[in-house]
Amino acid sequence: MKLTKEQSDLFKSKIKTIQDIEIKCPICRSTDFEVLDNEYQLISFDRDHENLSVDMSNITYTPLLAITCKNCGHVDFYNRIAVLGELNK
Repeated sequence: MKLTKEQSDLFKSKIKTIQDIEIKCPICRSTDFEVLDNEYQLISFDRDHENLSVDMSNITYTPLLAITCKNCGHVDFYNRIAVLGELNK
C-alpha cells in the first residue's frame, strides 16, 4: 500500500519526536535518511516444529513503515499502528 503525502509527512514528524537525538545509521553513521513511500507487511505463519502451515485464511501480520539510509541503503522498520495509529485512518 502506498502512503499518502499526509501519512508520509506525519511519519517523518513522528520519527523526529520519537528520537531524542538525530537518527544515525547503525552501519555507516550517516544522518541522511529517506522515508520509503510504501507500507510493508511482516507476515507470520503457524509452524509445527519443521513444518510451516500456510493457511491463507489464518495469516497474521504487522504493518510496517520504513526509512532507508541514503548512503549505504540500510533499512529501519517501524510499526505503522504505533506510529500513525489505526489502519483505517
